[in-house]
Amino acid sequence: MEEQPKKSPATRWAPVLLSGLIYPGAGQLLQKRWLAAVFFILTNTALFVWVGVEMARVMSVYLRYVADPYGVPPPVAQLLHALIPFGLLLLVFGVNLLDAALACRRPKP
Repeated sequence: MEEQPKKSPATRWAPVLLSGLIYPGAGQLLQKRWLAAVFFILTNTALFVWVGVEMARVMSVYLRYVADPYGVPPPVAQLLHALIPFGLLLLVFGVNLLDAALACRRPKP
């Protein structure tokens, strides 16, 4: 039996780096784990869009207040409402990195 050549640490951890630095789910694509890749890509894209929409809403409220400083000040709850999708985005991003790292450590059959 021929022994498989050992991969260098940089090659072995490439999926984690791809998922962390390029786009969430890219590491799973490199690992040929299609279902996980599609899940993380779609979930992160949806959360990115949600964060963008919520931040645009918050910014429009604050810009209206800046244009009319004697008007009603914006409620703090608007900003806190925008942090919910951002927290979910960070959570899914962390799970994505953990998933890619655990898959790197699993022995190949």
